[in-house]
Amino acid sequence: MRIGMLMMFFSAMTGINTVIFYSTTIFALAGVENAFLGTVLVGVLNVAVTMMSGYLVDKAGRKVLLTRGTWIMLISLLLLGGILLAENVPALAISIVAVGAMLLYVFGFAIGIGAVQWVVVGEVVPTKIRSKAYSIFVTSNWTANLVISLVTLSLIDTLGKAIAPEG
Repeated sequence: MRIGMLMMFFSAMTGINTVIFYSTTIFALAGVENAFLGTVLVGVLNVAVTMMSGYLVDKAGRKVLLTRGTWIMLISLLLLGGILLAENVPALAISIVAVGAMLLYVFGFAIGIGAVQWVVVGEVVPTKIRSKAYSIFVTSNWTANLVISLVTLSLIDTLGKAIAPEG
């Protein structure tokens, strides 16, 4: 039961729902002309890769998908952080890398923990308590997602003011 709780908690802590909830804002800040179209792309990518992951769970294995998905997420965050911290980079390059990193992050989540967690928690919980355990897992996952989503914009605003107090 603890493994299931941890899987759901870590899934929420990846921040994927924040990326999906605020993808239009992220695309707009990156300078994408049609931010809504970018959000549609995120959704289509997420659904397509999740379906592919559902097929690959038994073919490639849970551990492989979790590990590779996590590495892909890490690489995308390192790319994003690197381009944002680099000096004298053209705004267009930052926008392209930011959008690409976000799409890569969604891909990594969907191929890994996003789909595999639901398979794993079903396997680690005895059938006798599975329905109750799942309700606890899903409740904890969405509670963490709610807290993260509510705090994200305030945290970004606070960090922005701390980094650039003059505006």
